[in-house]
Amino acid sequence: MIWIDPPISKSSYANEELMMRLEIIEDAILRVDEKLDFKDLDIFNLKQELVKKEEEIVKIGDEVGKYKMFLVVCMLIVVPLFRKF
Repeated sequence: MIWIDPPISKSSYANEELMMRLEIIEDAILRVDEKLDFKDLDIFNLKQELVKKEEEIVKIGDEVGKYKMFLVVCMLIVVPLFRKF
């Protein structure tokens, strides 16, 4: 009896090619994952730091607003006094 291998269908060739591509992609993902160390990255702490910085910016803006108001009041008082002299 003669054994004849069935012809390789296009679908099995395509599946094999897809599997090879998936392996390449998985290898690339593993290499990138090894290079990037996200264990030290704490997103919660970063968010808290951003909130603190935002609060500092708001405080600085409030201070600037106070100085602007002070300058406006000084201009309203001082300028008319200098015009009299």
